Amino acid sequence: MSDDYDFKQPAAAETSTLFFGVALLVASLPGYLFNGVHDMSLADFGVVILPITVLGALALIAGYKHVSDGTFNRLTVIRNQTKINHKKLNMTAAEANAVQTQRTQQESVMWSLFLNNAMFVTCFSFFAFYALQAVAAPYRYTIAMAASAAFVWQGSQFMG
Repeated sequence: MSDDYDFKQPAAAETSTLFFGVALLVASLPGYLFNGVHDMSLADFGVVILPITVLGALALIAGYKHVSDGTFNRLTVIRNQTKINHKKLNMTAAEANAVQTQRTQQESVMWSLFLNNAMFVTCFSFFAFYALQAVAAPYRYTIAMAASAAFVWQGSQFMG
């Protein structure tokens, strides 16, 4: 068994597109919430909401990438230690390894999305609705978004 593992993830363009779309959606949901609940319209507070949303999305993308890459590398090492019975799957050894690599990449991406989004939503909810209740809504939104994005980005450094 060779100790030289190929940690290159396939389909990087599709993964980056997925990360961008999901991060933009997740980062924009708190702005939508504050728009509806606290009457922070885009016309009045767009200067605050839009840049914070974009910066939050960029931090989420970095977090997704770190966790996905780290998970992919760990799973690849573990899965390369076991032998695939490719004959039982009616595949060649190369096809079975390709399927295993693709499955590992998909699992690492989905785990990254789940973990980072759960951390972001939990952190934002804590700051926006508990820790910063006495702060005015625009400042509460800004602080909660910045803290949540920073927490996800910094937390992903240790999980990646």
